[in-house]
Amino acid sequence: MKITHLRPTPVLRRFISAYVIVDDRGGTLPHAPIQTAPMPFGALSVNFCERSRDGAGMRHPEIAFLGLQTGVRHWVSGASTLFVMVLLTPAGIARLFPRLGAQTGNALRDLADLWDRAQADRFRAAAAAILDPGMKGGPLDNWALAVLADRAPDRLPLVEALYLHGQPSAAAAALDLSLRTFERRFRRDLGITPTDLTNLERLQHSLKARQVSKGTAPGIGAHAVHDGFADQSHEIRHWRRYLGTSPGRYRTAGLSPAARSFKTADPDNAAFYL
Repeated sequence: MKITHLRPTPVLRRFISAYVIVDDRGGTLPHAPIQTAPMPFGALSVNFCERSRDGAGMRHPEIAFLGLQTGVRHWVSGASTLFVMVLLTPAGIARLFPRLGAQTGNALRDLADLWDRAQADRFRAAAAAILDPGMKGGPLDNWALAVLADRAPDRLPLVEALYLHGQPSAAAAALDLSLRTFERRFRRDLGITPTDLTNLERLQHSLKARQVSKGTAPGIGAHAVHDGFADQSHEIRHWRRYLGTSPGRYRTAGLSPAARSFKTADPDNAAFYL
């Protein structure tokens, strides 16, 4: 299984974290159960080989959008896998899918249902082009710049205000909104609450630190693992709420092959696989 990460052009990094190519055409993980983590990212994807299936056995869409996730996702890989993902930041989701958060949070949707077939096909063509190693991320950069140019940033300040001020109440005050209005609009745009997004950011930091520290002696890197949490018990509560396990149990278990490949390809990016 080979996973390749490509960086978008700097002007897009506010909206796009990475382009990811997952290539398992050799069948390293045929029909293997896969788990992906709750993430403060969305993912646009195109499947070019056998499509994966959800827990009920239904095939995933060929061209799909995965909204922000507050729980672990379980799915099964195909016998031959090749897909391209665009990891979207919350700001990217708000810009590309304005007012669709309620339909996309914790959901995998066919992109043609959210946009239209022509737009979905343009995305597919750009994703196919980066499979040529010589192209790098250029075709997807050009596609994203063209789409963003057509999207008015009317709801982008909600996300940016939360990141800038840290607390929903402070962000709402900065935008001259009531807290209730801020939270309602935020959920409409991203499908989750501001508190959930803050918790997911915190959880991602902890999960990445745990993946990096696996195999080291207990306590190594502990100061980094607990960043963002008041204490260890605060961290454990978040793990149990969003991941259904504890940091200690996760650390003693081995990383899945998918998680190892993803971490090796780009250890600084999202902890996508568990």
